[in-house]
Amino acid sequence: MKSLLIALVAFQACLAFGIDPGRFSLFESDTPLLRPDFGSSMSFSFVSGGGCSYGTGTYVGSMGFLLHPNVAAEVDLGYSRVFDFHGPDAGYYLGGVGLDWKPSEHFLLQVNVSGAFRGDALEGN
Repeated sequence: MKSLLIALVAFQACLAFGIDPGRFSLFESDTPLLRPDFGSSMSFSFVSGGGCSYGTGTYVGSMGFLLHPNVAAEVDLGYSRVFDFHGPDAGYYLGGVGLDWKPSEHFLLQVNVSGAFRGDALEGN
């Protein structure tokens, strides 16, 4: 029941700000609003010293879109692996959401929430 209430409130908020979810399309949208912009990043690093060696590999995929001419949102999902060459490895799921509101040229309000939690589902076993 709580999830349904949250979904209804979110839908009403979309209508109040002039956002039409029916116009959302991943491809061939006729308007720049709600047309997603996809991106990704990947990084690798290695450090060694004092008899220990560590490596990391991180991949993050992003999808950003324009909700309103002056409101943009972004969703990030990724995975990071920490390699300990003398002990157990650790994997972390990464995620985040962001909202940018720019009502004028000299004012920008950004809200970002991100985090990570440990998970070993991508070990390939």
